[in-house]
Amino acid sequence: MNISKKRKELVLSKTKGRCFYCDHATYDHLDHMIPKSRGGHNGEDNLVPACISCNLLKGDLTPDEFMAKIFGKTMALQCRV
Repeated sequence: MNISKKRKELVLSKTKGRCFYCDHATYDHLDHMIPKSRGGHNGEDNLVPACISCNLLKGDLTPDEFMAKIFGKTMALQCRV
């Protein structure tokens, strides 16, 4: 994904560069909260920092589906913006 430095900084500022899903101290990827394969887009409101573990585990799941997979129940994520 091609993203400008300014847009990347905006996305990272949502979580101060920490993983959106687990709050890990470093991010490895920018993740589409709603996967592109499921109608997501490249806008800042759909991109979040993610550590490699969360991003690989999440795959093409929505945030609610991912949290259900991890915690065994539906947990709505609250945007940290």
